[in-house]
Amino acid sequence: MTDRGCRHEEAVMQALRSGQWSPELRAHLAHCESCAEIEQVSGLMGKVAETWTATDAAPDARVIWLKAQLAEEQRRQRRALRGVILGQAAIKSVPAVALALLILWIWPTVEALTTRWLGWIQKVLFEPAFRMIERPLAGDAWPVLVLASLALAVVFLRGYGRRVFR
Repeated sequence: MTDRGCRHEEAVMQALRSGQWSPELRAHLAHCESCAEIEQVSGLMGKVAETWTATDAAPDARVIWLKAQLAEEQRRQRRALRGVILGQAAIKSVPAVALALLILWIWPTVEALTTRWLGWIQKVLFEPAFRMIERPLAGDAWPVLVLASLALAVVFLRGYGRRVFR
């Protein structure tokens, strides 16, 4: 837009509103930059105004009121359910806490049983295995031989069974 106005600007705006143009005003519009700019902006604003329809009006007050009521009700429900959700979380965590306390309480017994069981495994499996390495086919190597045979049988039968029964 130009900084200086034209003395015909008011007449151009009036002609734009009324749609009645004089031949002198049309001739002036062809040569005046300021008035041509006013006509151009007026045309653009007219196009914008045409795109607006009656449906673009503000929504009904009842709709706004109902939406506000719905939002308030949802907020109240969330606040009321907060305690229920916390209660459910507490109830779900009780078994885990109880199990942890039980393990801590019976840990000495579990440790003693584990130590005894590992001692038995060492006595029955590892000591004969080491003796068998030192003295092959000695009398007390039979548990290792039996377990090794069973392990090989299981591995062989599982592999063989897959190929045969497919």
